[in-house]
Amino acid sequence: MLKHTQQTTLTSFEAKLHVQGDLVVHIEVCWPEQLSDSQRMLLRAALFLPAVPSREQAAAVAAFDAAFRDGCHGWASRQPRQP
Repeated sequence: MLKHTQQTTLTSFEAKLHVQGDLVVHIEVCWPEQLSDSQRMLLRAALFLPAVPSREQAAAVAAFDAAFRDGCHGWASRQPRQP
């Protein structure tokens, strides 16, 4: 897995505006080295889903969610644990 770590702190000017102290944000993104065609298509579909989906889009999302969470055939319970 590729890991990208970024640390951001407030500038001294921003810190003066916030008397409680500096804010430190730590972001660690884990991304697989390769995606299958299905994974690529699902990511693209998710990123292009509008904020307010149409009735058909909402039904498709609900059907996908049901398949994902299905107790016998879904793969939600087989997600790898993050370290």
